Amino acid sequence: IIFTSDHGEGLGDHGQIGHIKQLYDSLLRVPLILTYPGRLPAGMTIDQPMSLVDVLPTLSEIVDLDPPSGISGTSLLPLITGNQTTTTPVFAATYRPESDVDKLAVVAKGHKYIHTVSDDGEWEELYDLVADPQELNDLAPTEPPILDELRALLQARIQSSPAASAVDAELSDEEKAQLEALGYIR
Repeated sequence: IIFTSDHGEGLGDHGQIGHIKQLYDSLLRVPLILTYPGRLPAGMTIDQPMSLVDVLPTLSEIVDLDPPSGISGTSLLPLITGNQTTTTPVFAATYRPESDVDKLAVVAKGHKYIHTVSDDGEWEELYDLVADPQELNDLAPTEPPILDELRALLQARIQSSPAASAVDAELSDEEKAQLEALGYIR
């Protein structure tokens, strides 16, 4: 049995409502509960960040199936069984046109780095998730070494992503109209 959610909801924290244009923990931290009597230990809690892209490879390993090739994520089973002690960095993103800004984030080493691009410019945020779980104290101006390290992690992820080699595609008028009717473009 798996219990999870695709995202949380912003209910005014950070001055924002909704879930489309922010990457704070009120949206990213969702429940992930796995139970499989006889295969998974009961009552275990893991407090490290992990990603929903890890669910499919984890389930594949639990039921002894090979995960599909080319998927993102890694099995959490070694972490669950105690054969691994740390998780990999967690990445998150939101893009236009659903959002009015593009945001990329990485969670690693107890911190979160958020890079935002909007029509008004670009900015960075950095939070110590242990000391400041509400993400109220932006450390970007005062912690350049941590900022640089997490920025480099995010850039490495972007460069290794299949999207890094993507090319623009031309859409027909009909395709544009269909996407607009679905609310994907304005």
